[in-house]
Amino acid sequence: MTIRLQGTDGIRGMVRLSSYPLVKGLSPVEAFLHRGVITEEFMELYTYSHVTDLMDREIMSNGDEIVIGWDPRDREGRFTRSAVRGIRKGGGKALIIGIMPTPAIPIYMLYREAKGAFMITASHNPMDQNGIKIFMKRYGLKPLYGDDLHLTSVIHKIDYEKIRDMKEKGGYEECRDDAVKVFREFLYDSRNTWIERKDLFKKIILIVDSANGAYSGIAGDIFRRIGVGEVIDVNSDPAQGVNHNSGVLDLEGISLITSDMVYSSNGRFANHNGVKRLFQIGKDNSRSIIEGKIRVSAAIFDADGDRFYRIDYNPLEERAIVLSGDVTTFHQAFYLISRYPERYKGSLYINTIESDLNASTTAAMLGFIPELTPVGDKWILLKGVISLLKGIVDLIAETVKEVKDKQDEIGMIRNRIEDISGSGQVDTSVIEEITKEIYRLGRDNRETITTITIENKIKEGLLRDGIIRYGIGGEESGHNITTGYLRLRDRSIIPLFAGNGLKGAINTYVATETLYADLNIRDYIEKVHHPFPVGFKKTFYIYYIDKSRLVRGSEIWSGLESVIRSSCIREFGEGIELREITYPEDRDILYIAIYDKDGDQGAAIFGRNSGTEDKVGINARGRVEEGDALISIAEEAVGYLALKMKDHDNPYARAEDIILKRLYLNKSCTYKELRRGIDDDISFDRLIKEVGIKEGFIRAVGDRYELTDMGKWYRFSDNKLHKARRRNPSKAY
Repeated sequence: MTIRLQGTDGIRGMVRLSSYPLVKGLSPVEAFLHRGVITEEFMELYTYSHVTDLMDREIMSNGDEIVIGWDPRDREGRFTRSAVRGIRKGGGKALIIGIMPTPAIPIYMLYREAKGAFMITASHNPMDQNGIKIFMKRYGLKPLYGDDLHLTSVIHKIDYEKIRDMKEKGGYEECRDDAVKVFREFLYDSRNTWIERKDLFKKIILIVDSANGAYSGIAGDIFRRIGVGEVIDVNSDPAQGVNHNSGVLDLEGISLITSDMVYSSNGRFANHNGVKRLFQIGKDNSRSIIEGKIRVSAAIFDADGDRFYRIDYNPLEERAIVLSGDVTTFHQAFYLISRYPERYKGSLYINTIESDLNASTTAAMLGFIPELTPVGDKWILLKGVISLLKGIVDLIAETVKEVKDKQDEIGMIRNRIEDISGSGQVDTSVIEEITKEIYRLGRDNRETITTITIENKIKEGLLRDGIIRYGIGGEESGHNITTGYLRLRDRSIIPLFAGNGLKGAINTYVATETLYADLNIRDYIEKVHHPFPVGFKKTFYIYYIDKSRLVRGSEIWSGLESVIRSSCIREFGEGIELREITYPEDRDILYIAIYDKDGDQGAAIFGRNSGTEDKVGINARGRVEEGDALISIAEEAVGYLALKMKDHDNPYARAEDIILKRLYLNKSCTYKELRRGIDDDISFDRLIKEVGIKEGFIRAVGDRYELTDMGKWYRFSDNKLHKARRRNPSKAY
């Protein structure tokens, strides 16, 4: 069976030239599969394979346009040039927009009516990694499960040696200026960013952290143009390295930032420039914030700009509140249903399984219809497009309502759309087929004169309130997705769905400044921080793993399920009911829902491989009062995975072994002592962050590092100094 190359959103991995010793002599696919390395040859092969596949499936023809952009991590352009070569060798015309945020890619693709698009980025991943995201021409969807499998199969069949010296038969066009113009016009449109008053943001001092990425030079300028009182750019120099001491990644799982976390030498945010600047400006303006004259806030993005976290300074306690994607999504939802109740009552509110369970529950109380999807904004985008298809069918039905056989066909199409909702094992070709069938019904109607006529009627109809029953979707990781509206070159307007960090940021500020502007500082902070009753959520990670070991039906899968089930019964008693919920879009998520004696789902524990990083996670979600029990269950599960899934051929896993052994033998070490003997190709700061903050194996004490209880447990287990699996690894020593 072919295992797909792609993760949650395209491919990502460490980037090295094909001459690098670790991969020298390997094919591009072998380098990726066996070493986790993306070479310039792999970039070329990947884009070439996709373009030629689109031609084989008659989705595009020679000379048709393909949009390509990237974030600024590839400073010398070796990998981005290879990706462009792949497009041109495949026969496509590359529309090159260069360094641009990810949301600009599908927007410009739809604007130009191109046949597809690539974004070269590894998003929030460390700067020594890169990757490729794909956008499909129909609705700007990302590839679905079936698309990934198909492209993987195509790539395996192509011999890179046959394309190495191939001529670039396709053309190219430099389009960045035009793409920037289209993107700015999209953001300034009041249908997309909901600014109703020019003075709405006049009291805000805003720190804009672009993660030295694609929003550098763009986000700050747009905030100034929409009327933010004062904008301070930080981390807007790509030469400093994307996501380096910046961006959203370090904020994940953090709700509050205290002064100690910023100002102590080993504080978690001691080197995070965006957070440090927020505290500096906040402290300098504490009195004015308390008096309600100003607000001090930060908009924090990732390198490719599709994710956003917000931080607000709280002068009453000299700390900052962090708004994750759960919270920013809810603020926007509350604004929409408060402002336009008839339009949004009964519309979708979508979270992924990583979200706080209370967010969906509270959204339902407001009048939304909540749904959960697997992790990945592609599944939220799919929900949006399904809502769009349903709206198009309703509009077609209006035009043929007196023709009985057409109503029968419309009913069949509605059933096919519902089938998509319940089956994740689909690809975008199914969406394409359904779309064509819908429009065929419209063209067959005698009252319809031309194809253009029916398409224009549909475009106009989709702008009516209540036609698209989609409210908002969001991920805890910082994606916010509301319906967007794009003006095309013919001046017509189409709806679209795309994760857009800047759009989400602007609309979150619109929501809070509209809903809570008149509150005193204490009440304002409380409302902004906790717009719904907070539940318990915590995620535990193990890095440098062999992901192939945790798949449905594997030995480790069965062992993990057994550990979780027995731990749940131990912590909650025999009165609970445990149900495994299977998500067809991603069958390799082990999701155990915990129901109480009244039949209500109060909690969940689930394990999944990351689709974007080299890690596996155990996620605990539930009620606040169940937090201790959920932590105990999750710790036992992650302890099991730590012993079973480490890939000790991974260079970072080997480096981790070295520093853990060193700390075990020496009790404590300085940074310099830990660094000694570690390969120069290892990003040591990344290693320390992942082994320490993310895995929790080491901690900083003053200017030295030592093993944590979890680190001691793992190190002893790894050396077989004890054989018994501890009941609770974090408390074993």
